[in-house]
Amino acid sequence: MDDALRKTSNIRDYPAVMVAEKVEYWYGKGKRRAIITGKPQCLQDFPGDRWRRISGFIAHYDGEADTVKIESQQGKKEVVIKTSIGDVILARFGIFPVAEDSDIQDWELDAPEGKFRPRKEDLPTTEKSDSKSTEKKETGNGSGTNSGDGGSGSGETDQQKKQGNG
Repeated sequence: MDDALRKTSNIRDYPAVMVAEKVEYWYGKGKRRAIITGKPQCLQDFPGDRWRRISGFIAHYDGEADTVKIESQQGKKEVVIKTSIGDVILARFGIFPVAEDSDIQDWELDAPEGKFRPRKEDLPTTEKSDSKSTEKKETGNGSGTNSGDGGSGSGETDQQKKQGNG
């Protein structure tokens, strides 16, 4: 089910709705368009309490191209893609095809950054150590800082303190 959250080919398989404070829609020959303002969000729910959310500052629907373009304010990264499994991606804008045969590879994101929660099958396997292991474990004290963009820290183990190596 987690893979379903990363596909758009299922956009028509699960309920999806665009919500906002204001939607201006117009249509004519060769033109089906909408401007969506006031905290636009695309919300999609999946079985098993799973969900996908895409939000931004303003959105443009193009019914002829079957796309939704969600944008940030100038110079900001306000387009946010979140999933219930922990994926969080930020971008300046995103173009999201809503045609039936589109997939996540068809998404266009400008300057994306963020994190994807790895799938269980993508994680390296680790061998369990047997109970007779002679692996030495140590405890200790330390301190660190984290500015949100990374962090640093220092500390010493109890063994280092005893030896004066800390």
